[in-house]
Amino acid sequence: MKFIFNNNLNYTFESLNILRNIANGNDIHHTLDTFHQKYGVPLDELDPAFLPIIEAHDYIKSKISIPKDRLEYLFKNFSNYTDTSLADVIFFNDIDVTLDFAALSEQEKQQLAVTSIVSFIDEENNLDSIVKSLNNDKEIFNYISSQDLTDEIKYTLVYIYYNYEKLFYEISSMISHVTELIKEKEYILKDILESFMNKFFIDSDGDISGYLKKNYQISIKNTDIVNIHPNVFYFNQVRVYGIEKNEKIAIGVNYLKILELLKKYKIDESRILDVLKVLSDKSKFEILKTLTSQKLYGSQIAEMLNLTNATVSYHMSALANLQLILVDKDNNKVFYTLNKNKLKEYLTTLENLFF
Repeated sequence: MKFIFNNNLNYTFESLNILRNIANGNDIHHTLDTFHQKYGVPLDELDPAFLPIIEAHDYIKSKISIPKDRLEYLFKNFSNYTDTSLADVIFFNDIDVTLDFAALSEQEKQQLAVTSIVSFIDEENNLDSIVKSLNNDKEIFNYISSQDLTDEIKYTLVYIYYNYEKLFYEISSMISHVTELIKEKEYILKDILESFMNKFFIDSDGDISGYLKKNYQISIKNTDIVNIHPNVFYFNQVRVYGIEKNEKIAIGVNYLKILELLKKYKIDESRILDVLKVLSDKSKFEILKTLTSQKLYGSQIAEMLNLTNATVSYHMSALANLQLILVDKDNNKVFYTLNKNKLKEYLTTLENLFF
């Protein structure tokens, strides 16, 4: 397995993050306030990690003048999906925004559209074989119709298929504009990026696979290349994406820093309430029970608990945010297991509070 670490920003990825943040009404200032007010982390320790990102984000946001209805249609998350919008489907495989469609054949254009749609729907199965089996409009339509998705998402995917080139150019122009704005403010992010990269290389000490598993609960197997890049504007998240044999990991530049600060200021009492809330949800509780003694991927969990894949994906996001599950990607399947060590930590904290 070959690890490729990109020291530079992934401009397309970061631009999508910013546009998705704005479309979904996510307030980066609120995140800072939450860590300070809810968890008691002093501002003088938060500011160095947050303020440059907030300054860059606010500047970029002030320069964007996309009509609200269009922004929300293209970049607002699908229902029950985290960080996935129409624009994300178009760029699911990290397509180059400078791609010249005029140089492509009709078959190549169709394959791009189909690959993006299949990557969104069926990331756990054999991507190439599914794409090759879909050769005409009727097969594409039947494939989308047969999926366990809401009617709204099915309609959106059909719309993407028939309007892929038009949507690509529209979204690409927005991404290109935001990319130029990011570059204008990239200099103020320099220290954060350097600190993140230095810590990654020093702490991993040549064992990147072990470091990812220990610190980010990510295990990737049976893939040829793993591309790792910093994630600035979703600084407290880690995302695994990409296609078979060419995985990508976007690591939030402040992810570990935030965990260290939360641990330092003993915010477990507040976090334990979030855990109890999750455990009180019957579906999430049942998911954790199924993962007690076995490793499962999303479709298996959905079938066992009679849930939709979209619902399982929604629940897994909440469980992952609290580190209650471990993510293990093998080929193009994402497996989940119960993070028993983290659950024991929460139980110990609960015990210390009352006994």
